[in-house]
Amino acid sequence: MVVAIFQYTTDRVGEEVRHVWETLHQEESTDGEIKVGPSPSQGAFRVASYRTASGKVGAHTSSSMGAPNLPHLRLKIGYRRFDQPDEEEMVVRVDDTVDLIKIIYLATEERPAFAYGMAKKMPGVLSDLDDYPVDASQRGQAVTEINFLTWLSIFPPPLVDTYGRERLLSAPAWHVEELDDGSILLVEWADPTVIRDNEVQQHLGFDPEE
Repeated sequence: MVVAIFQYTTDRVGEEVRHVWETLHQEESTDGEIKVGPSPSQGAFRVASYRTASGKVGAHTSSSMGAPNLPHLRLKIGYRRFDQPDEEEMVVRVDDTVDLIKIIYLATEERPAFAYGMAKKMPGVLSDLDDYPVDASQRGQAVTEINFLTWLSIFPPPLVDTYGRERLLSAPAWHVEELDDGSILLVEWADPTVIRDNEVQQHLGFDPEE
């Protein structure tokens, strides 16, 4: 499983999951590139892209898989989507997953404080260490720095200011993209199902010993 966390420090994730559903439902009606399940009466709904990625979006108000004790939206996508013998097909599915994460992020009315994606095994590591990209102590506060990077990261404008737009855009990542709202998306390496060290953390000045 691949997990994407849209991290908040405020208690509005219930509103956000419905707003995301409404936005995606409207997009489904407009061009058919996104398919969504029934309205999220239980705080969750299914979503599928027009190509290959599909998963479940849910609202959480406390700690859950790969997230600290803060409100967040979570997207879960099964590993089988990426278990492809053909490398080109695997890259297509990874690209599609990144697109789906980006669409959900931009569909939020209030942007998350930070967003990140990772392999299922990584949340277990984080839970054991009680360490996450965003600290649980930041409830009610603006997030102006993060602890470390995972496979995918989206830096909203306040974090772009912290780490520097040009520095982020020049990161030695597999994919770097500036989004319409000024956020910057980084995909550190191609395969989301693995955990590996990367040069991006060093580029941004993260100390692996801290």
